[in-house]
Amino acid sequence: HKIHQMKNFILLFLLLIVYTGFSQQKQAPDAYLNSVKIDLNKVFLNPKSIDSIKIEKKTPQGTIYILTKNRKFATLTLRNIVNKYTDIKHIDNSILFRIEGKLIEDTTEIKIDDSYFIYVDVVNLSGVKYLDDKFRDLKIINIDLDETERKPQIMLRGNVDIWIK
Repeated sequence: HKIHQMKNFILLFLLLIVYTGFSQQKQAPDAYLNSVKIDLNKVFLNPKSIDSIKIEKKTPQGTIYILTKNRKFATLTLRNIVNKYTDIKHIDNSILFRIEGKLIEDTTEIKIDDSYFIYVDVVNLSGVKYLDDKFRDLKIINIDLDETERKPQIMLRGNVDIWIK
């Protein structure tokens, strides 16, 4: 199991290195997920879902081909996640999304691998007194993606915070 995780980590790391190298050029490489063109900045892929990564340099910017283990690869949209994990009825311009701590500047075409364990936290800023009134309706939706399910934790408070796992 650890060898498999290491393999996935190495594949993802190599993909990141290649993507970073190409992104320093004028144009990022084209990327394909199971033969469908994707924007690597808008697709959140679980390393456990990756079967193989192939990199070709036949074009000036290069091409990345990613194949998943399951060719009927399922993704979720931000709307799917909001509907499933929150009581928010409508997505509008009062919602700010953060995925894995990264601010999402353009929410169109965001796709999240359905095999992730998804944890959602909604932060309502209505009680923040120092904010201008026009920002008090703002909600921040933090989405964390984990490869494995989180274990329940209990936190005891005293003079020192103690975590029991």
